[in-house]
Amino acid sequence: MRSGVLGLVALTVLTPVLAAPVPKVAAPVYYPTTVGTKWVMTSDKLRMTYTVTAAEEKDGETEVTIESEVNWKNGQGEDKRVVSKDGVFGVGRPDERAVFLKVPAKKGDKWVAERHGTPGLDEWACTAGELEKVKVPAGEFDALRVDTEVRAGGKVTGRMTFWFAAGYGIVKKDLSGDVWVMESFEKGKR
Repeated sequence: MRSGVLGLVALTVLTPVLAAPVPKVAAPVYYPTTVGTKWVMTSDKLRMTYTVTAAEEKDGETEVTIESEVNWKNGQGEDKRVVSKDGVFGVGRPDERAVFLKVPAKKGDKWVAERHGTPGLDEWACTAGELEKVKVPAGEFDALRVDTEVRAGGKVTGRMTFWFAAGYGIVKKDLSGDVWVMESFEKGKR
């Protein structure tokens, strides 16, 4: 009996020590980073196809290269984003990073994304909203809303709203009344 009690005491004392560590949950990534991922955004008049053509991981960040193709005037381009646990950043010149989405974000958080590297010339004043259910042709998503004032020369020149879904990026955007929605999404095969 005594050995049974000692065994029970030892088990009680040692169980917390021997228990497996609780795995850390990775922070959600709010932009696609897998090469070959392709998505289509549409508005009333246009259709844009985006494809991740390169992704380079370095120091906890992934620099993503995206090719875009628009259905008019043979429009095509290349863009870069940096994606990390801290958010989604637009990349222009090597010293330029515009904060498109800052995470973790809670309702009311604010930041300024300076575009083209010239403060005050072209900047986006961003405010995080709540996580919202967004239904678009590509599916239904829990998406973080970001309301944006576009400023040039200190004056408000437009308003935009973006909805970012973890793993998908922007699933809906309202660019001063021009609404775009994600029509389809196909994850790359990596």
